[in-house]
Amino acid sequence: TQISFAANLYGSAEEEHAGGALVFPSYDLGEDFNGYANLSDNFTVAAVVAREPGLFVLQPEGHALHATDSSVVLVPEATDFNLRTQSIKWKADDGTAHQIKLLAGKSYIRPSGYHVHMEPVRGQRAQWRLVGTVAEGFLCHKPCTVSGGGKSEISKAISDAILPGTVFVADFEKDFNAVDAILTHDCSARFKDPARVNSDHRPILGEQRTLGSVIKLLTPSRVDYTDAYNTWLRAIPQHIKELVFVVKRHHKAEWGTDWRSHFSVDIINGFPGNELKLDGRKLIVNTLRVGYEQDGSWRVFGLRHDFHPAAKVQMEDDITASVVAPAAAVKLSSSGSQSPSPTLEASLKFVQNCEALLFQRPDDAIHRGYDRQAEADISTPGTFISNYEPLTAADALALRDDAVGFSMFTKPMRDLIRKACAAAPGSSPSYFVSSAHPRIVDGKPTKNPRYLQTRPDIANPRATALARLGQRLHRQLA
Repeated sequence: TQISFAANLYGSAEEEHAGGALVFPSYDLGEDFNGYANLSDNFTVAAVVAREPGLFVLQPEGHALHATDSSVVLVPEATDFNLRTQSIKWKADDGTAHQIKLLAGKSYIRPSGYHVHMEPVRGQRAQWRLVGTVAEGFLCHKPCTVSGGGKSEISKAISDAILPGTVFVADFEKDFNAVDAILTHDCSARFKDPARVNSDHRPILGEQRTLGSVIKLLTPSRVDYTDAYNTWLRAIPQHIKELVFVVKRHHKAEWGTDWRSHFSVDIINGFPGNELKLDGRKLIVNTLRVGYEQDGSWRVFGLRHDFHPAAKVQMEDDITASVVAPAAAVKLSSSGSQSPSPTLEASLKFVQNCEALLFQRPDDAIHRGYDRQAEADISTPGTFISNYEPLTAADALALRDDAVGFSMFTKPMRDLIRKACAAAPGSSPSYFVSSAHPRIVDGKPTKNPRYLQTRPDIANPRATALARLGQRLHRQLA
């Protein structure tokens, strides 16, 4: 109310219920990566150090360390990342080869702002992957939205809804024979437009064809493809298509045509198993849970094999102060900005989050272990909590003794319950809350459980600083 009153007094501004985040697309890069290099003369380690001499400290090998955060490493643009050898390699201008160790917990950023890090694969021990994040993000803004309209969801991580699973084959030899037949199939006559027939001879496993291109190639299209080609596509079982995508995702140029020897299944009791492996390591596929069916079962959809949740910087959650200005009246910060040209008849909207604490409604936290962020926040001492059932030490003992249900909680919530179990009789506090137990109102759990969450960009300032750094490097700001 005060912000709205102040905006009205100030004029040309407003307070609105809005949500939003600065979103930076990220990708699962697999085990090695050397792409997306911008070899412009302006995107060099030397240029960055010269532009901001106090920001990075140049190292003898040619890379540079962040002056205040040693976990941020500036590496040359043309750099090879290899997870199997845990190495980062590049060549200096004189052709001298250099190499440093690829380490967990560090972010390796290129002069263009693109940054890479390694992280463990969820659901699989001893498996790691490279993740790349682009330098320029997009502000996703949901304006003037009523309660329950999805403001908070924009800035929340989608990772809690991603379910890791195993790549299965029904019959290894039969299925991979079918994959081989697709890889060798001539698709050049697929186009309905006669002018495009025989214009595309790129092999499916060729470096010139991306995973996205293969997905489009094997997806029927009444607009682009002939009826005969669409009929052939529809006859391919979906699990065979998925195996083609798996092979394409993990294929390396040095394999040549000998890709098949890298895939295998275990022999169980003398018979081939069903879990697909790559060079002896179990392959993981991710699916996304999107709601529930009427019988309570999950609605699950497959994700691309190079999918990774975007990196997000919280910009808004509920209360936003905003102002709209004509583009012609705004001086752009640099030529690298994605803002509209001042010559266009366009307006720019500027938004500012007005909250340090976000009034969250963790609807999915009632499912134990699902909302990991809510369980971590609610189990943190000093958190303001509303509409949750006050539980006693006896309740804590009952929760702990339910071994199966107790194990479904994440570690922070399990630790809180154990602490409540160990509390001495009559000690303070007398009650605790569980993220899975909203207050009971009229015999039913309330639909409005709430707690105050510390703003993510404040709770995790490093992630915000890294995103901003990538933008600054890409836009070549001093």
